[in-house]
Amino acid sequence: MKVLIIIPDNVLASGLMGVIDVLHVANTLARRPIFEWQLVSLTTDTVRASQGMVFESCTPLSGIQSCDAMIWVGSQYLGQQALWQQCQQIAPLKFHITKLIEQSEVVLAGCTGVSYLAKSGVLNDTKLTSSWWLKTFYAKYFPHLNVSQEAIYIHDDKFITSGAVQCYFPMMLYFIQQVLGEQFADDVASWLAIPKSRESQLSFMACHAFELHQDRKLLALQHYIKQSLSDDLTLPVLADRLCVSERTLIRRFNKHVGLSPSAYVRLARLERAKQLLRSTEHRFDAIGELVGYQDLSALNKQFKAQYGQSMKQWTASERG
Repeated sequence: MKVLIIIPDNVLASGLMGVIDVLHVANTLARRPIFEWQLVSLTTDTVRASQGMVFESCTPLSGIQSCDAMIWVGSQYLGQQALWQQCQQIAPLKFHITKLIEQSEVVLAGCTGVSYLAKSGVLNDTKLTSSWWLKTFYAKYFPHLNVSQEAIYIHDDKFITSGAVQCYFPMMLYFIQQVLGEQFADDVASWLAIPKSRESQLSFMACHAFELHQDRKLLALQHYIKQSLSDDLTLPVLADRLCVSERTLIRRFNKHVGLSPSAYVRLARLERAKQLLRSTEHRFDAIGELVGYQDLSALNKQFKAQYGQSMKQWTASERG
């Protein structure tokens, strides 16, 4: 299988090498070259990785005429505007990319690599995922796309998309499974000690990643929320504090944060609960009160939904 590995400038080397390692181990275990891969740049024959490593003799995408599979690796995220500018490199290549995808059996993309592929227009009718912290980027620049914020990877038609670098491994194992079967994919996972995939990106979410916007009044409100978790933080209270209507508050949160106000409050409370579990010996019910939950069962239910474990299980795993 001829695999093109598309690497933009500022590519994350860990993501690129992880993809190659999976393909290499698959060939080793099969004792034959199942996969033949080629590093492909967007425009030039040299690509510099985010930490300075240089990949030379890369074939520009425009010079490729055929392939069986494509893997779009992500670049380091430097902000929404920078990523959008990087995506512009795709515009002259749209027709060529479409032709390559038509003849490909499967197309994989992870993290910011999904945005490059999206710019070509081929994902318009596809259910997909990307890194959880890119939700506002897609809402702004690709509002028509159906992008999940939670899934580790999604397979729709011939496209397999995933979140950030550590999501590449379950995506690649799924790809191996599709080509060579589940047992072979398990063998590859064993050789590389790849743990069982989490079902969701929710456990990786952190409040600070939702504070990278320029709306100062909204940032002040977010700071207030994190300092007042035991208080009443209902929608009317927050709207009144920002001196806007509830409808305007929701719209501003969705635009700049990518979450609803209630979802942000919930994440802030759960994140603080996790910090208290790690750093204190407080009882669970005391922690619940400190972060605004009077009902411990409700806190535990939402904690498990976010982090995949109950508070008791999470504490036990943290303390070994």
